[in-house]
Amino acid sequence: MALAKLRGLAGYVILRDFPVHSRCTHIQAPHLLLLSRMQNVRLSSSAAKTQPSSATQPTETTPGPNAQLPLDQPPPEELQNVEPWMAEEIKAYYAGRRRLAKMMGRDPATFTDKDVTESLRYLLPSALSAKDARPFLKHPSLIFPKRAESAFSSDGRPLESAFYSGSTGYQNLVYEIFRHQAMADGTDVPPPQASRAESATAESSTASPEPLEEAGKQEEEDEAAAGKPPLEEGTGLSNVRPLVWVKKDTLSNMLHEELSAAHYEDLIKRLVRLADHPQNSRVKDFLDQYRRPVFVYRTHAKIPQLNSTEEAMALGRRKTSTARVTVKKGRGDVVVNGVPLMEYFPRVEDRHQVLYPFMRLDLLGAYDVAVKVWGGGTTGQSGAIRLAISKAMLAFPGNHGDKLEADGLLVRDPRMVERKKPGQKKARKKFTWVKR
Repeated sequence: MALAKLRGLAGYVILRDFPVHSRCTHIQAPHLLLLSRMQNVRLSSSAAKTQPSSATQPTETTPGPNAQLPLDQPPPEELQNVEPWMAEEIKAYYAGRRRLAKMMGRDPATFTDKDVTESLRYLLPSALSAKDARPFLKHPSLIFPKRAESAFSSDGRPLESAFYSGSTGYQNLVYEIFRHQAMADGTDVPPPQASRAESATAESSTASPEPLEEAGKQEEEDEAAAGKPPLEEGTGLSNVRPLVWVKKDTLSNMLHEELSAAHYEDLIKRLVRLADHPQNSRVKDFLDQYRRPVFVYRTHAKIPQLNSTEEAMALGRRKTSTARVTVKKGRGDVVVNGVPLMEYFPRVEDRHQVLYPFMRLDLLGAYDVAVKVWGGGTTGQSGAIRLAISKAMLAFPGNHGDKLEADGLLVRDPRMVERKKPGQKKARKKFTWVKR
């Protein structure tokens, strides 16, 4: 635990596992800043005077579902059938929302989740590229996953056969995969008695879209943007949109237990083997519970259009580089910042990245490209140009989108240089250990 002074505020906030000096003026915490315990924040009334005039003026917002309730007292239905420690966390969460609203000079009755996010971004500015490492304030049910309680018989014996393994959810899901494998083969295997995996499956299939799915959506989009191949559907399933398996945290919440990395990899391998079965259409409903659609660029983004001179313009980014390209039919000339491609990028790998969209479409030498790129190094600039050219090619006639999407050329690569850690020489490298 350490006390860190907030920028421009006469108060302190508790950070977990982050040693900082008491006189620092900027916070960049590598770990999650859990603000659910807002009673640790002690700010004086002078904090509101340090805010800009736009922050002190109340704005019109849409009230949330509990807008008319006092935010320091949670609704009674949320405290029902929860453990005492969770009830205390819920009370602290609503009290924290009310205190945060007062700090910003807003009405707690109309302080929405969007206002909470904007307030934390103002009070605790962070330049971390990892979104899960930035400060946040969420409901405790989204931070602490629900844990299933084991059922016991009248004589005190556990009803689940895998109780003494210590990983009941994992063992039950392995059996469920084996049972559906037998169903795909045409044989019948009896289901287990009140398995945790089956109860989690029933909850996920009957409930409306859960917050867990929304929480894991951005991670799944990042995985698809990183160029990882999506799940391929087997024979018998409609290949409407590419799919990816759920992330480890999402699957752990579905099973109501913490999964190790080895257990998660084993479950994914078993699910992939089941998805590759020739008769996987018989178990499609079971498989769909553990995979999510991949973000498709053409269904969410604005497609570039040709201008009056038959040119297409697009913007691409990679790391800290930004590229703006103009593509038109020609002889294959590529000019980057007024310099030919061969001179601007001495490395063959960078030139290959720039021309890869044309190579993938078998159109090498058919289009002229004018590029304006800035920021970053050669690797980031070549990646930004590649993304911009791929987007611009959607404006020209021809079914170019399918090939570009198949290779992941229409989504930004989210990988960034990992930040240096305090007390270390670099992001991962440590200082040489000296005994004395």
